[in-house]
Amino acid sequence: MAIDVGDGFGALVLYAGAERGGLEVEIFPDAEPNRRQHVWVLERELGKAANAANAGKAAKAGKATVFAAVFPSLPEGRYCICDAKGGVPTQQVDVAGGTVTEARWEVVPRTSAGVPHGVAAPRGR
Repeated sequence: MAIDVGDGFGALVLYAGAERGGLEVEIFPDAEPNRRQHVWVLERELGKAANAANAGKAAKAGKATVFAAVFPSLPEGRYCICDAKGGVPTQQVDVAGGTVTEARWEVVPRTSAGVPHGVAAPRGR
């Protein structure tokens, strides 16, 4: 996979647990909820230069794979990450130009009404 970062563009590697392998993860710029992008969480082999600290349990167990979604080129800015059920934004991440941002796709508990706890609505709605 080619990653395209530079002036005003960064990449996002979103790590996930094995239970999310094969799921789609959807993100959008905080101020533009209609500009959604999605990619699959795939099992990926770690390269020699991979950051083992972000590999979590896989690195501790001596395995050479992680589960991650890769967004290879994004305009810099704040992005909302949606949950796997219904596309509701549950967390945010800042992507800086010229870098690869690494984050973890968190499992966010929901209220009895199905709304994620502690998540602010994205701007522009």
